[in-house]
Amino acid sequence: MGLATCLAPLMLLLAGEASLAQEAPRSARGAAAAEALRGVYLVANIAQGDSLAASDSRHDFSNAMANRTINGAYLKEAWNDLEPADGVFAWGALDRQVRLAEAAGKKIALGVQAGTATPPWVYGAGAAPFRTITREAANDNFCRPQEVPIPWDPVFLRQWTDFVRAFGAHYADDPRLVEVKITGINITTHETSMPHSIGQTRTKTKGSRAGTPCALPNDDANWVAAGYTQGKVFDAWKRIANAFAVAFPRQALVVMTSTHSMPSIGSDGQLDPTGAAEGFASNAFFDYGAATYGKRFAAAQNGWRPHHLDEGVLSFAARTGNPFGWQPSWPIKCREGGARTKVGEADCTERKAVEELFQTGLASRPTYLELLHPLTETNAYDDLIKQAYDQVMGR
Repeated sequence: MGLATCLAPLMLLLAGEASLAQEAPRSARGAAAAEALRGVYLVANIAQGDSLAASDSRHDFSNAMANRTINGAYLKEAWNDLEPADGVFAWGALDRQVRLAEAAGKKIALGVQAGTATPPWVYGAGAAPFRTITREAANDNFCRPQEVPIPWDPVFLRQWTDFVRAFGAHYADDPRLVEVKITGINITTHETSMPHSIGQTRTKTKGSRAGTPCALPNDDANWVAAGYTQGKVFDAWKRIANAFAVAFPRQALVVMTSTHSMPSIGSDGQLDPTGAAEGFASNAFFDYGAATYGKRFAAAQNGWRPHHLDEGVLSFAARTGNPFGWQPSWPIKCREGGARTKVGEADCTERKAVEELFQTGLASRPTYLELLHPLTETNAYDDLIKQAYDQVMGR
């Protein structure tokens, strides 16, 4: 019997012990990150004019800042604000908000939108854009042209992962930073999503152009023409996720998406008329995140409503035991036996709708909640917020 044959069992044993030695710290880090994530967070969109200083904000956060049962602040920024030129970073405005939140005793969550907030210089460097039309009927920019980077484009991926590294170098050592959103494949929010209109007509619902119809493009067909495959998108997302994991080694890594966030294009690259492929991200991305990053990987969705919780997030939490959270849509409506009754109609008051919102969200036993300014700018809902805080913190 040769020496190699004799040593083989020992080498396998040592390899196994080394793997366990590596896994133990990862598991401990994951558990610590998941626990640190627990809480109730205010949401401040710095890119759109929010500030935690009441004197210069479009919304008043003074009640939320003073409320000890809101123990975190989710600060949202945009790539074009933070890197206005290639390699030139403007952290000052976000730094100020981080300091204000920390001075109020809040822990910090950060997210940066790419998508429509991709700086023009990225396209100037050669990144390929995908052109479409804004489909959100309540958005001021409804029916106007917009463009987002093609996720698998090598120039975009290089520039975005370079930004992620710089982002981590600036913020990852802050002991109060507990969470960062894995972003990059976005449209107009921090949710992982791609344009996926199918040529339908929508009508403007708010503002001076309310009632104006808009014929949307067939994004799905245009993605097929651009060479879309689920494999290309998945590979691009993994590269982005791994960049965040390296740049932020101690923080929870959160993906916000839903079961209806992607083009309806199947694994064969062909249009899927069933719509099932729209949930591709909430399956593949969630499973990869949990398997690769352990318990510090979390799932979330910003479409929490009194009558609805995203089934992809719920399924992920049930099969992995990983942390998860919700951010509400706004305005909200009452359940009314499964219907969606607007505030002011029938017996639907805003208080009733908000009570139903919290009942639905808390029944799922989330790790954390993110609250928009209408819920936090007065003390009208402080009793519900305290109940939420007590539950998620295990009080």
